[in-house]
Amino acid sequence: MCVVVIPSCDKQPYVKPAEKSMSEVLFRLYTANPELLVTKAGIQESLVENLWVLQFNGTSDASVLIKSNYYTSPNLNALKLFLYNGSNHSVYFIANTNNSTVFNSVNAPINSYTISSLKARNVNYSNQESNFTTVGDNQYIRMSGLFTGNIPGGASLAATLYRLPAKISFSYTSIVTWDNALVKISSVTLKGVPSSSKLLSNPSNSTVLEPTSVINYSSVSSGIGETSGSATFYMPENIRGTVSGNTTPSDKAANAPVKSSYLEVTGNYYYPQNAATPLKAVIYRIYLGENNTTDYNIKSNTRYIISATFKGIELSDARVSTVSWYSDCDPWTSGNW
Repeated sequence: MCVVVIPSCDKQPYVKPAEKSMSEVLFRLYTANPELLVTKAGIQESLVENLWVLQFNGTSDASVLIKSNYYTSPNLNALKLFLYNGSNHSVYFIANTNNSTVFNSVNAPINSYTISSLKARNVNYSNQESNFTTVGDNQYIRMSGLFTGNIPGGASLAATLYRLPAKISFSYTSIVTWDNALVKISSVTLKGVPSSSKLLSNPSNSTVLEPTSVINYSSVSSGIGETSGSATFYMPENIRGTVSGNTTPSDKAANAPVKSSYLEVTGNYYYPQNAATPLKAVIYRIYLGENNTTDYNIKSNTRYIISATFKGIELSDARVSTVSWYSDCDPWTSGNW
C-alpha cells in the first residue's frame, strides 16, 4: 500500500523546542508590617526605590534562573511582569540594591545561575550606613520576598517583602537614688555587629551561627541626655542562640556567647548628684535578644524595644564595669517590624 501525504497550504509557525511561552502576570507586593514609614530623617523603612525580579524554573536549590529584570520606581500595587509560564516556579524579589548590574548576564547568567547561588549572596558591613542604599537624599533598606507556585498567564499574584536589618529602639531614664546619687549618661554604642549577612531576609531563621567577624558602630551622642534619651540602630541578623541557665539580666551579660550583640552605655557616677566632678566612670552592657535573660538572637525584619531605668548601685551586676548599678529593663520586647 502506498500512502501519500499532502501538506497543508497553511504554513505553521516554527517553534524552537527549547522556547517557552511567556505571559503578562500582575503582582502585588506587600511590605511586612509597614506601619513605620520613616523613623529618622531620610531613612525609608517601607518604600521600594528599585527592584530586581528573578524567575527560577523550580523551587530546589539547583533550580536555574530563566528570567531577570531590574525596575526603577516600581508600582508595588500593580507590578506588571512578563514571566515564563510554568508550574512550581520561584520568583524572588530583591528590593533596594540600587545596583542595576548585581544580577545582570555577567553576575547571574541565565540558565546557569541557581537558587543556591542566590542564597549565598552576602552584604558586607563596615558601619551602620552599610544597612542602607542611598538614592538622592533618602536611604532605603534592602528587602526581599519570594513567590513559589504556578505562573499562568493573566494571573494576579502576591508576595511579601521582608527587611534585611533588624531595628533596635533603645530608651532610658536615670533617676536620683535614695542616697542622692545619680548616674549621668554620656553615650550609647551598638557593639558586636556581624560584618556580613546574607542578601535574602529570613525572619524565621533560628540556625545558630558565629559571625566570622564583628564590628562596633560609632558612639551616639545625639538624643542622649544625662538623665533621659533614646537611640535607634539598624543591624544585620546575629543568631547566637540561648543560654537556658540564665535567670537574671546580670547572668545574660556574664554568660553571653562570643560575638553576641550588645548596647554599651557610658556615663559617670555622681555622689552627691550635684557634685562638681564624678566619683567614677561607668560602662553598662545590655545584651540584645528576644528577652533580657536567656535569648541572644537578633533576627532580620524584627524590631527590638529596650527601655532601661538606671536607679542605684549593685556591685555584683556583671553588666557594669568599674561601678555597677541596678537597672530595670521594662518593657523588653521584640516582634515583627
